[in-house]
Amino acid sequence: MGKRQKASYHQVHSTKDIFCLRVKRMVDAYHKISISNIKLRAHKAPLRKEIELRTIPNDKTGIAEVRI
Repeated sequence: MGKRQKASYHQVHSTKDIFCLRVKRMVDAYHKISISNIKLRAHKAPLRKEIELRTIPNDKTGIAEVRI
């Protein structure tokens, strides 16, 4: 039989997690992530690891929700 490969599954909690913009960023030594010159703080993110950000834009308000 062939070898099995582990599949990476993302946690899906709502439709926002399915229909979102995904971006990968590196966490720096101060638990910060930068997107378009905006610094976000990620307290529980592992240092110097790549994490995925899920951005859900809202056309009505012009504000985007960012999930880490």
